[in-house]
Amino acid sequence: MAEQKWVIHWEGPFTLEEARKEKGRNRGFVLYQLSGQHHLYGSNVLLYIGQTNHGIKTRLGQHDEWIADEYDEMRVRLGSIAEFSSWGFFEKSKKPFPSPDMKITERIEKLLIFACQPAYNVANKSDAKKAKKIRVFNTGHSGPIFPEISSWYFLDQ
Repeated sequence: MAEQKWVIHWEGPFTLEEARKEKGRNRGFVLYQLSGQHHLYGSNVLLYIGQTNHGIKTRLGQHDEWIADEYDEMRVRLGSIAEFSSWGFFEKSKKPFPSPDMKITERIEKLLIFACQPAYNVANKSDAKKAKKIRVFNTGHSGPIFPEISSWYFLDQ
């Protein structure tokens, strides 16, 4: 199998209320980052990376219980995924991108979590081996994550 190249276009940061409010944000956005204060790592730290196939508003609502215990207001970045063919095509593409197959989203999320090691992600840190032969370009307002992530670099595959 040849390497698959994907691009994630990130938007934000938004407050939780802003991310939930906009109806258009439930289309195409299948990944999200939560950033905030961490008692060891400091402020504006990547705390969690997640994915959804039920819409951002619904998925963020599932985190309400632990988010309520956070020190400061959390910020959200929303990501949409597309297969990468060229930078020229990417520049002309309408964003957010249409939602890809959920299996692709899951593999990309696993690689992002493994590469970035967000403080609150427990699951998927050891599942990254399922993300073989993937390269991801993070564009837009990507925040504190690497601009490029590949299974070759992070998983030695």
